[in-house]
Amino acid sequence: MLHYDSTTFAAKAKEEGVDVRLEVYPKKFHVFNAFWMVLPKAREANRKLGEFLHAQLYS
Repeated sequence: MLHYDSTTFAAKAKEEGVDVRLEVYPKKFHVFNAFWMVLPKAREANRKLGEFLHAQLYS
């Protein structure tokens, strides 16, 4: 359910010209990035999110 909702939302936003990035992390659980202290992929996801937000807010 969450995957379908996310992909649908991202596609519709992109159609409207919104700069969208959707990253899918197979075999990871919902909000896995909250466990950044123990999961390397969570640290990677958070880093990518930070870079995207920085680019959107400060460019």
